[in-house]
Amino acid sequence: MTTAMPNKTHNAIDISKYIICVAQSNGDTITNLKLQKLLYYAQAWFLVNNDNTKLFDDDIVAWQYGPVVVSVYEKFKSFGRTPIDIACDLEQDFSDLCDNVKEYLDEFCETFLSYSATELVAITHQEEPWQEAIAKGYGTVINTDTMYRFYTKMLDNE
Repeated sequence: MTTAMPNKTHNAIDISKYIICVAQSNGDTITNLKLQKLLYYAQAWFLVNNDNTKLFDDDIVAWQYGPVVVSVYEKFKSFGRTPIDIACDLEQDFSDLCDNVKEYLDEFCETFLSYSATELVAITHQEEPWQEAIAKGYGTVINTDTMYRFYTKMLDNE
C-alpha cells in the first residue's frame, strides 16, 4: 500500500463516507457490519504504512462480531443489515481529506472491498488485536500499538 502521511488525522465518519462512496461508485454495497471491519483494517494498514500514525482518532472497540467504531455504528445503525446508501460525489465531497489519504483509501478499497462481512468478521476473530481486547470484555478499546506490531509482523512474514 502507498505511504499516505496525512497533514492531520481524520474522524472515522469522514473515512467511512469515503469508503462507502468508493464502494457505491464501483457498484458494491457495504453494510454497517462490513464497514466496521473495513475501518479496522484501514486503520491497521495505515498504521503499518505510516510508522504507527493513525488514520483517524476514534477508538476501535471489541464487540461480539469484531472491531467497531461506535460513532460510525451509531451514524449508520438505521440501515440495520441492509446496505448503507448515501448521496456522495468522490470528486466534490471529500475536500477535507488530503490527496494522500484518498490515494491510500482507493488502494485499500481495491484490495478489501472484495471480502464479505462474514469473511472479515472471521479473520478479525483469529487475530491478536481483537482477541487481546475481547479477553478483557466487550467494549474494550483495541490498542493501536498492538495493531501496529501485529500487522507489521504479518507484513514482515509475507
